[in-house]
Formats: sequence, structure tokens, C-alpha cells
Amino acid sequence: MAHGYSTIFLVDDDVLFRRSFVPTALALLRKGSDIVCSYSLYHPDISTLDRLRSVASGSPPEVTIGGNAVVLNVGPRLGLFPYVYNEDWLFLWSSMHYGAATITPIQTVLQRAPRPGRESLVRMEQFGELVVFMLFYENEARADLSRLRDESFITYSIQAYRRTVTELLQCSRSSALVLDALAAIEDITVADVRTFAEALESEIEQHYVNNTPH
Repeated sequence: MAHGYSTIFLVDDDVLFRRSFVPTALALLRKGSDIVCSYSLYHPDISTLDRLRSVASGSPPEVTIGGNAVVLNVGPRLGLFPYVYNEDWLFLWSSMHYGAATITPIQTVLQRAPRPGRESLVRMEQFGELVVFMLFYENEARADLSRLRDESFITYSIQAYRRTVTELLQCSRSSALVLDALAAIEDITVADVRTFAEALESEIEQHYVNNTPH
């Protein structure tokens, strides 16, 4: 997959970073980090609904480490990018949770303002947003995929997530986007979440089996 490279730099096409970013990241990789990533504070790459919450509250959005600019050592500790929205965050999560990878955040990067029409992605984003909501419901530090197979937890989480989105109707001027999001959430079933969790867990386990030296 890495075509023979031992170190890779992944960067979004709308990100600007300091010249010192890559040399600093390489130095940290040599000291033992598996992944070096960044924070994006200027037009952060957050979901449509998180952007609406920020505008409605008049406060900056919550920003975590992300996959906007990532330098990594190719090796058995790295996770994978699932085919779902939030794939970069889930890559970091699987690397930490399953691969025990050492992830070091450095600096901040600048992200260009979203292109017009980005809001049209709101429906597509909901399943991945729900997955992350469930994995870290109530800030659970040891989140794993087993909870995404529990029918009662899935049902409760879908209802709880729907409530957080419904609250936006009271304070956001972009009610059409919120209604689009709610429509997408209505289409998500317990079986959808369980099937995704089982498939992802199997894929992650196979990924680490295939990439662990024997």
C-alpha cells in the first residue's frame, strides 16, 4: 500500500502549513512517534452541523486533532481509513485503540474557507457523525466497537443524537440543512449501525493480522 515508502505525508489540498511542520514531524517520528498530526483552527474541517452550532452560539467550534496534515511512519501500528465520513478521525482512533500507536499533535495549520456547496454534504455526514457520537458518548475514554453492536445502546444513541440535531432548529437560521440532517438520521437503522460495526471490526482485525510481522 505504501509502495515501498517508510514515511508518508498526507495533506489536504486546502491546507497551508509552516515550513517547519515537516522537519519537526520527521524529528518526532525519529524519536518514536508513529503519527504526527496537527490542529486546524482557521476554517477547521468540521461537519456542517458543527459549523452551524458554532455560528448559532457565537463561539469558536471545538477542534480536535485531525487528518488535515499527517506525517506517519508506515508500520504495523497504523490503523485504517474506513469508507465513511470522518474516515481520517477514525484512522487516528483505530491507530490508538487497536494499534497502540503513539500520536503527537504539533502546531496548527490554516485551512481555506469551505468551497460553496459544502453544505450539500450534510446528509452524507450523518452516519459518520453518529458513529463518532456513539464511540465517545459521554466522553467515554475507552470507546470501542463492541458498544456499536448493542441494540439498546444503538437505539438510545440514535435518539440522543437526533435530539442534539433537533435542538439546532431552535437556534439556527439554516433550518433546511438541519431538516436534511434529520431526514438522513431517520433513515439510519439499528441494523445499519450493527452491520457497519461488525464489518469495521473485522476489517481492522484483519488489517492488523496482515500487517504484523511474523
